[in-house]
Amino acid sequence: AGNALSCAAAVETQKVLQEENLIENAAKMGERLKQNLSNIQSSEFSRGLIGDVRGLGLMIGLEFAKEAEPGIKNKVSQACADEGLLLLGCSTYEVVRFVPPLNITQDDIDNGSEKFEKALKRVLS
Repeated sequence: AGNALSCAAAVETQKVLQEENLIENAAKMGERLKQNLSNIQSSEFSRGLIGDVRGLGLMIGLEFAKEAEPGIKNKVSQACADEGLLLLGCSTYEVVRFVPPLNITQDDIDNGSEKFEKALKRVLS
């Protein structure tokens, strides 16, 4: 019991997901993004202010540690926007969320990670 047009759209969406290997790409690129963010987390300049990097596939959350200044997620989100990277602040905690498209490339993941690192350095300096 459903709308025929909606059902047809769902079938075509499933075909695209399979034909373009979007699920596999999301898993692979999500792991790369988490690794890039973990590298930033363990870098000296972040001063232990990144508490956690977590997520599944291409929905990745980065939580700032309790020691970070209040409102840091908004400052980092704005600095990222200035770099051309849009992030979502989420939660009542200091968390930013990365939600790139399912067809993102490795170069785009690395470029976005570099923009995040540059913005974070600017906020923390």
